[in-house]
Formats: sequence, structure tokens, C-alpha cells
Amino acid sequence: MPKFLVETISTHKCQYIIDAEKAEYALDTITMGEADETNQAWLGETIVSIQLIDRAENVLEVDPIDAAKQIDALFVQIDKLTQIKDEE
Repeated sequence: MPKFLVETISTHKCQYIIDAEKAEYALDTITMGEADETNQAWLGETIVSIQLIDRAENVLEVDPIDAAKQIDALFVQIDKLTQIKDEE
């Protein structure tokens, strides 16, 4: 039976309440991993690719340039999903 490698990205929307003197400092707090989440919502899973593989070992072979292009394209989809969830 054929084997397929299916790659997905799971997307979450996280909210934080942060005390900071400036918005930039609040962003830095999140970037540094120093903030606790106030709320989290799972927005879903997006399939980014599928390919037929001949051996399970091929799963470990990753094309980083292709992966980066796929991730960039997904940011557009993530923005759309976020807008839809915000409207609900």
C-alpha cells in the first residue's frame, strides 16, 4: 500500500495581558517568552503539502527553502482565519 507524507501546521490564537510602559516593551515580553497566556483558541490545522513517499526514512528529508515558502504563504491564510474568528 502506498505511503504519503502529509505536512500540516496547527494554528493557535493567543492573547496576553501585559503591564508595560510602551507597546514595544509588551511585544518584547512575549518574544522573550516571559508572558503568561490569558486565553488561547485553536484556529485549526492547515494542510501545507502531500507527497507520495517510497520509504518512511524519506520523512526526515526536508527542503528548508520550500518549507519557508510554504510558511510565508500560510501567514496570509492565518490572517484570514484570525479575522474570521474575531468576527464570530
